[in-house]
Formats: sequence, C-alpha cells, structure tokens
Amino acid sequence: MMVTRLMKHDLCEMVLEWPMPNIVKGKRTEKNNYRIDNTYLKATFEEISTPLFSIMDQHISSEEPIKIYTRADDYHAVWFCATFAGHATCCYNSVIRSEEWNKGDANLLKCDGVDSCVHFPKNTPFHMMEIMLSHDYLRELAIHYPDLLGGKDFETVLCDGQYRAYRKNRPFGPGVYKALHDIRLSQLNGNMASMYADAKIREILSLFLAGQEEENYLHCSCTIGITCDKIHHARAIIEQEYLNPPSLHQLALRVGTNECTLKRGFKKVFGTTVFGHIFEYRMKMACRYLLDSSKTIQEIGACVGYEYHAHFSTAFKRKFGLTPLEYRCSRLSGS
Repeated sequence: MMVTRLMKHDLCEMVLEWPMPNIVKGKRTEKNNYRIDNTYLKATFEEISTPLFSIMDQHISSEEPIKIYTRADDYHAVWFCATFAGHATCCYNSVIRSEEWNKGDANLLKCDGVDSCVHFPKNTPFHMMEIMLSHDYLRELAIHYPDLLGGKDFETVLCDGQYRAYRKNRPFGPGVYKALHDIRLSQLNGNMASMYADAKIREILSLFLAGQEEENYLHCSCTIGITCDKIHHARAIIEQEYLNPPSLHQLALRVGTNECTLKRGFKKVFGTTVFGHIFEYRMKMACRYLLDSSKTIQEIGACVGYEYHAHFSTAFKRKFGLTPLEYRCSRLSGS
C-alpha cells in the first residue's frame, strides 16, 4: 500500500468551495450560514435569500496571504458590494482591469462569466456585504425610476456581461452605512423582514447612485477615519450589552474618545442619541420575541431589559401605539 503525504504547498493548491449568493424560487425566504475554519483560512458567510434578491455578509481572515480563484457563471444579476473592513485586490481576465477594494469602498456592478482572482493580504480581516439583485427586481425598479442607472438603457445593461456604475470603486457615506447595518438587523422584524430589507436596498441604491453621499462623507468631520470607527464601535458595544449598557463616560473610555465627541458623532452618524439607539434596539428585539417566540409579555420585557412589566408595556405603546399583546395578536392574525 502506498502512502501519500500532502505538503503545505499541495494543500494551498486544493480547491475551496466558496459559497455564492443565491436567488431562491417561489415565495419563501431562506437563511444560510457557512463557515470555513482551517489552518489557512477562517471565514464566515451569513446569507438571506429571497426570490428577488440575496444578501451575503462575509468575514474573511488568514495568517498568510491567500488567493481565491473563481470561475463565475452567468448569474443574470447585478451586485451592490460594500467593504466594511480590510483590503483585497481583484484581478480579472483581459476583459476588465484589476481593482482595489478598501475599507469604505462600494460599487454597483455586473461581471457575468468573468474569471477572477482575489488577493487577500495576511493578518488583515476583510468584511464585505454583497447584495445580489435579480434582473426581475432591477427591471421593476427601472420601470418606476428610469434614471436609476444614470440614463443608461436598462435592457442593454442587463444583456451586457460587464457593467459598473462607477469606473472606480467609490466611498459610501454614513447614510449607506446605516442602511447596510439595518439590513443586517432586518430579521428582527419577523415576518416583515423581507419587506424591510427591500426598503433598505432601495434606500441604498438611491443614496449611492445619487452621487451626493460621497460629498457628504468627505465633508463630515465626525465620520472620517478613526473617529468614525470609534462611533461604530460604540454602537456595536451598546447593541451587545443593551441589557446593561455602559454609561456615556464608560462607553467613551472604552472606544478611546470623550463624551462630547461621542454624543456629537453618534447623533451625526446615526441620527439619534446613544440612549435613543438603545431604546430602538430594545424595541426591535421585543418585536422579534413577540412574533418568533412563545414567551409571555413579562418574560419578553425582562429579555429586553425591563425589570417591571408595566414599564415595558408603556415604552412599547409609546413606540408603536399598541400594547405588546395587541401588537402580537394583530401581526400573527395578519390584520
């Protein structure tokens, strides 16, 4: 019997099955999670697929430089891609030039049937969200908004295998960033999740293609560079610790800024205060529990940070105009 030992360079040449966004058939919505965890690559992929669009949130990291070779099929879709962290270089065949994807870059593009190689540098975690838009979805938008693609003939774009809204990837502003983040939380809206995600996709396209987001981004001092990172870090902390959130002073210390900058920057980027965001997040979580669990109203109140049932009911009614029980009954009955 012959024994074969694979060396490191052999393993590096092995084909990796890389998940791609997918449009589902029928009226259902599918949620899929994929994970790659080995010596060379660590990656997670969270996907929400509907009959009209698909959303893929991906995190990729490696302790060594890696190259991912892909052979793309004709997906008959257009993609909105946005990079939240890291850096990657995408090299195509002779049809399209290479392009850089840096933190804060986005573009609306189509590259059916084009082979590519993506270079990821070592020790540089990469985070990108891809929104795959079906031709049917874009065709419907084009009927209502004929200038959606900058005056270009819509059917020509769909038939062309290579399309880019902008020749070079361009920065996306805080409005697009917030809408992308909201999409990641869309499943908190229960059976209204797909409608909510659809509304956010339309918001993203209108902001990004209008060409005003970049200007707003570049002229907003509180959303540039490291200060912007600290503001978003602060939001991540309070969403993770919403049951027992830190004080403003503690939060500012943890992200490396001061209370004044934190309050001013948070309001500028997200359009609300820190504590206003905590309240909104608690209400979103409450809606999720009301629609997707059998917990009692009192149990749900405790799950979202309210010690007393009456305080939870009062806060919920102030937000939605219905008591938690009325909200649950109306949504589950379909009225």
